[in-house]
Amino acid sequence: MKGSYFIILLCLGFGATGCVDKSPTLATVRGETITIKEFEEQLNNLPSAYRPMFSTPEQKEELLDRMITEKLMIQEAIKTGIHRQKQIQERLKWVRNQMLMEELIRIKIYDKMVSDKEAEEFYHAHQTQLPQAFQGKAFSEIKHQLKQIMRKDDTRVRGMFNQWVEELKKEAKINKNLALLGKSEKEGKKK
Repeated sequence: MKGSYFIILLCLGFGATGCVDKSPTLATVRGETITIKEFEEQLNNLPSAYRPMFSTPEQKEELLDRMITEKLMIQEAIKTGIHRQKQIQERLKWVRNQMLMEELIRIKIYDKMVSDKEAEEFYHAHQTQLPQAFQGKAFSEIKHQLKQIMRKDDTRVRGMFNQWVEELKKEAKINKNLALLGKSEKEGKKK
């Protein structure tokens, strides 16, 4: 079971979509493929300011070479058994949990903060003020980035998050053994 976390993390976390990808093969590294879809996703996952650095065929080959190097290093790590080390398994578990929490927060908080309709209204009202990388692009292409810009109100986010967490705590049965932290039972009940 622990080994499967590593494979899942590779498939989901590091942009390695070749696990279920049927698009044309761009490169093969020791029998493992890098598909054109995987390459395009890697390119699209770059911050928008860096994407123009990979616009020519030569620059794209440089990105492909980086992906090949990454694949070789991962293969080598697996070959040497690093992925089975306890500390690596613990870190993978931590990363997995962080990813799960981030996605849950995105779904429960961020996606509710800005609706598609609000984002589209913002898009039409502010087209001339959008960052240059967004100008001339269809709403559907930049909807996610627009929502991120609109969600920058930290106080609103923090308030929604705290309220949601308090609701979760009320629904859950939580028992604390504060004596293990050096607190007396009376101190724990004060709060």
